[in-house]
Amino acid sequence: MSDEVKLLGVTINTVVRALSDPDVLLEDFPRRAELAQVKDDAYYPVSLYVELTDFLEDGFGWGAMLRHGREVGRTVVDVSLSKMPIRSVREAIEAVQAAHEHFCQPVEGAFEVTRAEAGMLWVRYSAPYNCVLQEGLLMEVAARYGAGRPLVAHERCRRHGAEACIFRIKYSPEAPSTPPAPG
Repeated sequence: MSDEVKLLGVTINTVVRALSDPDVLLEDFPRRAELAQVKDDAYYPVSLYVELTDFLEDGFGWGAMLRHGREVGRTVVDVSLSKMPIRSVREAIEAVQAAHEHFCQPVEGAFEVTRAEAGMLWVRYSAPYNCVLQEGLLMEVAARYGAGRPLVAHERCRRHGAEACIFRIKYSPEAPSTPPAPG
């Protein structure tokens, strides 16, 4: 990952805003002062995002990061995806990829659907974001654009030597025509 890669501030701020009490939870974050200056519409070094999400995962654990990813996913759906004519989990993931191409400059990595079957998608994930947080985001996207309770399996992981993370998303293909209201 290059230090020249920049992320749109809204990416960082979405993670912070999804925290129940950022002032307390980020009290010991070494780059806390920088976070207070992040504007949604400006670009910042990807290292700020990576250090923030690593700090949160190290401090609160995998399960908390997964739940936080779902909260971030709810925000992404409510603020952005719900305004688009998305009718399926695959279309929602393609919209997440389009957003990534806007938020990450120069674009590094991707959210790529590599295989699809009825009620199942495989996503190759190589973007510079925390993969556990993205697992939670994918769970929320699948819950909102599929039917029933989705299962997301993190089958391969960069953290364990894989070239990219591979997520298998299982959901009911009987997707609603519009996503259900948040809740």
